Order: sequence, then structure tokens, then C-alpha cells
Amino acid sequence: MQKFSRWRFSPAVCVWAVCVMAGAAAARAADERATEFSPAEAGPSGWLRHAIDSPRQSAATELFVLLPKEREKGRRLPVVFVLPVEPERQTRWGDALAEVARNDLADKHQAIFVYPTFAALPWYADHPRDAALRQESYLLKDVLPFV
Repeated sequence: MQKFSRWRFSPAVCVWAVCVMAGAAAARAADERATEFSPAEAGPSGWLRHAIDSPRQSAATELFVLLPKEREKGRRLPVVFVLPVEPERQTRWGDALAEVARNDLADKHQAIFVYPTFAALPWYADHPRDAALRQESYLLKDVLPFV
């Protein structure tokens, strides 16, 4: 059996640390570019659609907002985030936009419903090296403040 040598192990740790720091630097650089939201336009089933260009996603994404039809002026409404399980607008596991609208949930509960999309399969964490796959930061730094 070969004896463990820290000198053999040290170069691997150094390479790993450099890779992590390079990824973190790239992520910080990507955060410097501002996220752009388009003005609201009519979307499916009464939802309002905003196009999003974020440095934290590898491609353009969308944000859908459904407001109650009847609401009191000046009254603050709760916000419900409907989080996807698929990238972009895929509907293999169901169409959340259609279900919320079909069940009239915004009016029934006097709440604002928000549905963000993600460029890649959502796993709601930041990739340590890929600055364009920072889903946690996208949700917390782009989507939530906009809403």
C-alpha cells in the first residue's frame, strides 16, 4: 500500500482552487452587466409577458405575470411564484400558465401570480464555473426585485 503524500495531493488542490476562483471571477464579471426587462405585452391566457436579457442565463428568458381582473386601488396583493420544472416554455409535465388561468387563481385568491422561465433545466443553484448558469442569482437578483 502506498503512503499518502501531501506533496502529491497539493498540486491537485491548487489546480482545483484556481478553477473555482476563475469561475467566481467570471460570475462576478457577468453580474456587472445589467439585466434588461422588456415592457409588458399580452401573453397567453391573460398573462402579461416580459422578455428578460440577463447575464445570469445563457439565453433570453421570459417572465409572466397574471394580475386579478378586479382589484382595489392601492391595496397590496400577495405574490405567488409558480416555479417551472422544465427549461424555457416546455410543457412536458403540464402547462402551469394554462392551469393557473383556467382555475382563475388570481381572481379567486386576489393574488399576483408570477412565472419565470429559465434558459436551462432549472435546478435553482448557481453553477460554480459557468457564469451563464446562475439560476439562484437570476431568481434572487433579477426576478424578485423586478416583481
